[in-house]
Amino acid sequence: MLGSLTIEVAGDALPPGSSREVGFTFYGPSAPLSIHSRRFHARRRIAAQQCASGVVEVEVHPRPGVLRLQGVPTDVVVTCLRGCPAPILGRNYLAHQFPAIEMGTDIQTSLELQIRHPDFESLETTVALLPGINEVSIRMRSRCG
Repeated sequence: MLGSLTIEVAGDALPPGSSREVGFTFYGPSAPLSIHSRRFHARRRIAAQQCASGVVEVEVHPRPGVLRLQGVPTDVVVTCLRGCPAPILGRNYLAHQFPAIEMGTDIQTSLELQIRHPDFESLETTVALLPGINEVSIRMRSRCG
């Protein structure tokens, strides 16, 4: 029996609120479904009978947002001033150790960050964090001119 799914994916490869139809073949009464993308994931078991009776909805979850700062020294310190969960807010982290942010039901969250290094002027920036890996280029101004 040939099955067909409609998967709603917000943001990654499709515009938010759109859907994608995926065809597959059942080799038994049900089949596992896994969705893996750089920003979203889902896992569910689908019964062949469900597909035969119409569209099957699959709840897709955002991956945690991971901040990767580009163009900064390895020992730069990052402090989240706004937008981070309480355990992360106001704490100092080396850029490569900044914790992943659970996105919950949000597709995007805004983080206000302070970035410091002894050889560069301190700067504050706002980052729009999406699910998955977020590579952000930062330009720091040298204290030496």
